Amino acid sequence: MVPTEEIELLRYKSKILVVDDNELICRFISTLLSKAGFCDVKFVLSGKAALEIIEDEKPACVISDIEMPEMNGFQLLEILKSNILTKDIPVLVITAHDDRENRNEVLGHGASTVLSKPIDSPLLVNLVTSILDRKNLLDLLSLYHERLSLELELATDMQVDLLPDKEQTNKIKEKYNVNIEGHFQPSSELGGDLWYVKELNATQFMFFLADFSGHGISASINTFRLNTLLNKINVPSKKPSDFLSVINNELCQIMPIGQFCTLLCIKVDVKENTITYSGAAAPPFICITEDTMTLCDVSGIPLGIQENNTYNEHSLNFSKNSALFAYSDALYETKFRNNHPLGIEGVYQLVEEIKEKKSANLMQNILDHFYLEVDRSRLTDDLTTVLITR
Repeated sequence: MVPTEEIELLRYKSKILVVDDNELICRFISTLLSKAGFCDVKFVLSGKAALEIIEDEKPACVISDIEMPEMNGFQLLEILKSNILTKDIPVLVITAHDDRENRNEVLGHGASTVLSKPIDSPLLVNLVTSILDRKNLLDLLSLYHERLSLELELATDMQVDLLPDKEQTNKIKEKYNVNIEGHFQPSSELGGDLWYVKELNATQFMFFLADFSGHGISASINTFRLNTLLNKINVPSKKPSDFLSVINNELCQIMPIGQFCTLLCIKVDVKENTITYSGAAAPPFICITEDTMTLCDVSGIPLGIQENNTYNEHSLNFSKNSALFAYSDALYETKFRNNHPLGIEGVYQLVEEIKEKKSANLMQNILDHFYLEVDRSRLTDDLTTVLITR
């Protein structure tokens, strides 16, 4: 909330321009406002002169008469409201005509308010005060939103930097002869998705896909917490279920109550041609071989809720020409144009259809299908998809 003192300070420093062909009225209004505490009040005697001042100085408020030679108040309003640089400048119109029809016409041309002659001095001061306070508050809110947008953009970039880059995935490919392709589309807010690859030894690596509850700064901060944890964690058994147990206990210590994390953990063993996996309430991933497609359940208690949980572990064949496709819940929960989400079964069917084409790029085809139905700039949750192929 903007402090009252700041609004008052801006009010009395705001530029005010008075426009009237009657110099006596201009001086009267200028003196009245100056005595009321407004420090920057100028006046001009024509609409044309007003436009020059407005273009150069962008006053916070214009007080204008209607009946003026050369350019009347209506014409001045039309010019101001048709220009993107001046359309938001509030204009208080003073008129000798107090009938409803004239008042509606003035307001219809874009005036902020109308004051009838003879001028009521206290009312004029109150109207100017109200107009300036509202404009300054809107300007401050606009600046706040701009700053917030920049900060969110920076935070999103930092979050993206946590993800494996091309250099890291190329290193995995050279070492394990496995290709990893990842896609991350942040939501319109900060989200809590993170995927990570950890080398275990010469023939094994671990893949993680996490999604923290909620949105915004807290969810984003949790991805940094997990990234730090995954960097330093060492589990001698190298079992995915043990990794989950250790990570769960750590998150229980550092995450606020009410927040949790879903996590998929897959160990890829290129020597034994297997994957071993465990999950904590994560979306089921799809394991694809030349002959089969398996929807792999990775349900379990989410991380960060209670300590000392244990997690189930399963293994599958993962020989050459196999692939696994993992994804965050945005892929199957985001509503399409028909107001229905793809659903988990829909994801499976889509992968199956693309697999049958054989030559088709699985990841790209899935994303093309998704973004054909969803505006990526309006995602309400992060979308993460990862394809690991041998």
